[in-house]
Amino acid sequence: RRFITEVDNIYRDNPYHCFKHAIDVTHTTYLYILMVRESVNMTQLEMFSLLVAALVHDMDHPGVTNAYLIATRDPLAMTYNDESVLENLHLERFFSLCQNNEDANILSGFDDDTYRRVRRSIIACVLHTDMAHHFKLVSRLNEIVALTKTNTTIITGSPIKQNIMCGGGGNQDTDATSISAAAAAASFKTDEERQLMMNIILHCADISNAVKPNALYVKWASRVLEEFFNQGDRERSKGLPISPMMDRESTSTALSQINFMEFVIAPLYVQFAAIFPRTAFLLARLIQNRLYYQEAYERELDENTARDGVERSSEK
Repeated sequence: RRFITEVDNIYRDNPYHCFKHAIDVTHTTYLYILMVRESVNMTQLEMFSLLVAALVHDMDHPGVTNAYLIATRDPLAMTYNDESVLENLHLERFFSLCQNNEDANILSGFDDDTYRRVRRSIIACVLHTDMAHHFKLVSRLNEIVALTKTNTTIITGSPIKQNIMCGGGGNQDTDATSISAAAAAASFKTDEERQLMMNIILHCADISNAVKPNALYVKWASRVLEEFFNQGDRERSKGLPISPMMDRESTSTALSQINFMEFVIAPLYVQFAAIFPRTAFLLARLIQNRLYYQEAYERELDENTARDGVERSSEK
């Protein structure tokens, strides 16, 4: 409790990157762990590291992006040599808290070897919340899905398939899930693969708004855009180019979310669900949210046409 209280105090009161976001991501990570832990034989230490990484992954976030810090030659960018500036900041704040506040040191019960393993895992997880790693993670997921399909083919014709089918009380859905679970487990064996699995889970949780129920997604989208617009205002005042989606005078909320779902979320979550079938229901939410913002964008175009008389059929 002391640890969580101190973490809460270190988070800033940003519209989006605040302690509420940390709690949301931590809870989403927890739900994903429940969905996948059996299929990949997740250990207690892996679950601990993931949940702590989720809670601390945006500690002391200043409400602007890495690109902004680099462009303005912020001291943080100087400190971390333009590489995952914010993510390194969050990690430094977390480990400094543990080192300098014994009452809040959630790592104090570990021996040296376990501490090093946990520290290494948390560092990797948080660094991979940097969107600069997103498309590399998606590429790795594509490779794993291809491997999983191969493993599923092998398992289906092997004694494992016979054991699954003869387990008693099963049905086709259970059998398919069991086969997929066995294939997923085969994809995450080495230390590097185990860490990749953890990185993927936290990254998916961190950008999970679009696969949440619509009412929640709309609220989070509003928060993230307000934080973006605040950065755009700062860029305008400094005479800097305004970053994409950060100009409050021209950005379409609906179109920004459509593009985010199409080019960022869908490629990630389709593969995530392929590896972990119990998360597949999230894709139905993604489609619902995509349709919601489709309708919102069409209404926006109609309103603009009514205002200026310019036909926008091509945009539709």
